Amino acid sequence: MSQVVHSAMSKSRKMHLFVEFRCGLMVRIWLRRGMSVLKNFRVSGSDVPATSKGLWSTTKLMLGLIAVLLLSMPAASPEVPASNYSRRDRLTIGFFFTASTRQAAFPVRSAGGGVDVMVIDLESKGYTKLMSKGAKLLSPSLSMDGDRILLVRLDNETEEYELLSCTTSDFVCRSLVATKNSINSPKEVSPNKVVYVASPVRHVAGVQSHYLQHDLWIVESGKPPRQLTDFQFYQMNWLSVTSSSIYFSAMGPLRDKKIIPKFAPLAASDSDIFKLHFDVSGGAVELPQSPLTPLFLSAGRSGAASVAPDESVAALLRTKNSVGGYRYDLVVMDLKTGGTKLIESTGLGFSRPEVLDRTVTTREIFNDRYVVGRLLWNDESIKPLVEVTDALIASTQPTEIRRETEGK
Repeated sequence: MSQVVHSAMSKSRKMHLFVEFRCGLMVRIWLRRGMSVLKNFRVSGSDVPATSKGLWSTTKLMLGLIAVLLLSMPAASPEVPASNYSRRDRLTIGFFFTASTRQAAFPVRSAGGGVDVMVIDLESKGYTKLMSKGAKLLSPSLSMDGDRILLVRLDNETEEYELLSCTTSDFVCRSLVATKNSINSPKEVSPNKVVYVASPVRHVAGVQSHYLQHDLWIVESGKPPRQLTDFQFYQMNWLSVTSSSIYFSAMGPLRDKKIIPKFAPLAASDSDIFKLHFDVSGGAVELPQSPLTPLFLSAGRSGAASVAPDESVAALLRTKNSVGGYRYDLVVMDLKTGGTKLIESTGLGFSRPEVLDRTVTTREIFNDRYVVGRLLWNDESIKPLVEVTDALIASTQPTEIRRETEGK
């Protein structure tokens, strides 16, 4: 799971799920920095001459254009020498992480610039690298018991997305959805019910991404996919499903759809985390009658939350918008008592955490390895469980998933 401003690449659509969250965050950070600097030169409105006001308006317009430019910049190209993009690429792919009570899984780079998925058994320390010929495997999501893993397969030639549910015993997969729409952040509600985020293709002049209208969808066995919302967010991801809610991250609704607050670039605290009431049995969300309130606000920027099924504990990432770089630290919150723990990364940052009951499974990103660990609420530090090095990933022979159609 993760993010950075990117260099040129010819096939950015195939990596948009990895880059869209980080690009949006970078736009916010650079807008915040730029406007903070400009604010130092600005006096109160009554003291500003008309020409200065015009300059200020022009400057804000230019910042907006810069934001659009950053949002349309494509991802790092696999053809760029590794030394030029490896850290950026590590953060981009490294942000995605999922865990069950006995496994962890995350995307990894494969030879030739592809994307496979590494599955780690946290008990035996065994590992499997999953691949699909002619495609990238994105957005892995393990069921809580670890019996199944959801994968998004992106075909390199047709650019079609396919949502797969695979058994972890043999990695035989059944197709739940196949579409030209984008798919990201699938989460299993039950073995036969999955919610996910999707966006239709939309071409906008000057904008590289073709997926600009994200909404919640649901698919149940034997039924066609069903759209749950009509928010049309520019970005929407990081779903977390509880017994009565769906938590998510989002930004950029249309002007006539005031679902979430407008971005405030000079705010001392910011969050893109929101929630909707969810009827698990009926597979429906309660649409808001007023704008949603950002959750888990604190100093810095909060995002990518994972919440326990009983909504007793939440874990999320927080970064400070400081000049000179930023790092994703881990925040764990007791939603019953209001207690909070902040664990600062000693590496490049944390991946998005996974909360199971009152246990948080984490992955910390380093220059040449990843460390998967576990944190109990009463613990003061994360207990390391397994270390996955770049050398191990590169030397592991991939296992190809087997796809079956729904109902077979």
